[in-house]
Amino acid sequence: MDKLTLNERNPKDNKRRMRMNGIIPGIIFGKKMESFAVSIDRAQLNKVLNQSGELYEIKTPSHSLQAKIDEVQREPVSGQILHFWDIPQLLVL
Repeated sequence: MDKLTLNERNPKDNKRRMRMNGIIPGIIFGKKMESFAVSIDRAQLNKVLNQSGELYEIKTPSHSLQAKIDEVQREPVSGQILHFWDIPQLLVL
C-alpha cells in the first residue's frame, strides 16, 4: 500500500494561489467522520495517480487512515489537476 503525506489546510485558503505554487487542494470525507481539507504537492499526486494502487495510507498531523482517491477534478483544456476527493475505507487512528 502506497503512503501519502498530506497537509491539513484552512478550507478558506486561496485555492488559485495554491495551484499556482504547485499545491493541489483536496478534501477527505466519509461516513461517521467530519470532513477536513487537505493539500498535496502536484508532483507527488501525479506520481501516485500514475501508479496502479487504489488504496492508500494517508497521514496528516492529526489523522491516519486508509483511503482511496475517489475523484480528480481536471482543468478541461490543459488537463491539469484542480482538486481531489478522498473517501476513507477504514479509520486506523
